[in-house]
Amino acid sequence: MVRQQHAYQVDDHLMLCIPAKDRKNKYRNIANGPFTIVTVQE
Repeated sequence: MVRQQHAYQVDDHLMLCIPAKDRKNKYRNIANGPFTIVTVQE
């Protein structure tokens, strides 16, 4: 699977428990951690 490294760089550190199919939506709404990722929109 090709991943957008600039957008999903922290995926392995913060989102290990989120299923791949849900990650895009979760990233847009995540705000309870040290990072707020809002760049993942397609």
